[in-house]
Amino acid sequence: MTNIVRVLPYKSEPEQAEVWATSVFPLADYRLLLQFNTGERRIFNCKTILYNREFMALLSPEKFNKVVIFNGDAAWPEEKVGLSGEALYFESTPANEAIDKVFPF
Repeated sequence: MTNIVRVLPYKSEPEQAEVWATSVFPLADYRLLLQFNTGERRIFNCKTILYNREFMALLSPEKFNKVVIFNGDAAWPEEKVGLSGEALYFESTPANEAIDKVFPF
């Protein structure tokens, strides 16, 4: 898995990031449930980025659901796009307790 475009880079390079994603689970309505190295679970709404040229292929639920963690970032290797773990953390909202019970990592 090389040449992943990090479309939402944040202030740090991956090697310097203080927070990164450790697990990801795609949810309905183009959201991602993420767990971070801090132990927190957060939800990122991908609808904010899906109409960017780089992400339009992910409008297909089958492609969107192929998200993986790659070097602390959320990535779609077949589409060669990804989102930096640090940006995902700061642009997401905390997951509620109900989600924690349904989706134990």
